[in-house]
Amino acid sequence: MEFKETLYDPIQQKGMIRAVVEEDNLTQDFWIEILKREKGWHIRPAKGCGMIPTLGVQCALDLVHDAAKE
Repeated sequence: MEFKETLYDPIQQKGMIRAVVEEDNLTQDFWIEILKREKGWHIRPAKGCGMIPTLGVQCALDLVHDAAKE
């Protein structure tokens, strides 16, 4: 798993991280969306990225979540 690019809009308080996840015979390249809300940060695969939910994708989301908590 690698994180390739990051984008951040301070006005909208929205960030994006591009992740590349390799598992068995499957490589997925998708964006993770980070949104500031009243009750904290929301982290999810970006809409329309067309990824397949796998353990590797969940691991990438968990890593971003843990980093956002710090």
